[in-house]
Amino acid sequence: MILRSLLAALILSLAPALACADDVEWLVAPYGWLPSVTLDQSFDDGSGGEDGGSSEVLSKIDFAVMFRVEAAGARWGAMLDYIYVSLADQASISVPPLIEIDTESDLDLEVLELGGFYRQSGEGFGIDYLFGLRNINADIEIVSSRQDLPPTTVGVSAQVTDVFFGARYRRSLGKHWALALRGDYGFGDSDGTLNVLATIGLRFNETVGLNFGYRHATIRFEEDIDGSQETTDISLSGPYIGLSFRF
Repeated sequence: MILRSLLAALILSLAPALACADDVEWLVAPYGWLPSVTLDQSFDDGSGGEDGGSSEVLSKIDFAVMFRVEAAGARWGAMLDYIYVSLADQASISVPPLIEIDTESDLDLEVLELGGFYRQSGEGFGIDYLFGLRNINADIEIVSSRQDLPPTTVGVSAQVTDVFFGARYRRSLGKHWALALRGDYGFGDSDGTLNVLATIGLRFNETVGLNFGYRHATIRFEEDIDGSQETTDISLSGPYIGLSFRF
């Protein structure tokens, strides 16, 4: 994709330019995230016929790790964002007429985002326009079983890369507090990725701060499994808390 190549070139050109600048502000922010994770997956009912449809095979609240790094000049900046989630769950699915399917699901999800931003105001507060590349690695294993048939296992291993565009708004709420809102949408190899964040930040001094927020993300993609296109929907929503270091 030409657009993806152009964005990659722009992001790579931002890093050395910022590294040589004298007025660059760096941000390092590790987070702990407590998202409610929902996995919707089309499944086989075990009869060897048509797919049973799309059902929720995993729904669980679990701990996730997020990590963010930014380098910002007066107008332009570069950013990296990383998410890792690993969890397992069990569920029971009802399929007409009167068929119960038990599922055991495992999900390992990694999301790596490399991007840049443009500050409209040229300052730390106001509107920033965001752009970049988002790489998603998802490993899913679903074991489904019913009383009259042996268990069946479906494994999905997907790696997709999207371009994304969005914006964020940051506003000071006094000497120590600040508000940040962000939204972006990605497209490309996936069928669409949505990412929305709201953050309240408390700065103890010029270097150390504490952030509280809420993040919602959705990922949808298709994979070829045994000759048929299977659709996977992953939704993550929940609060997070983390430290921020500026220097």
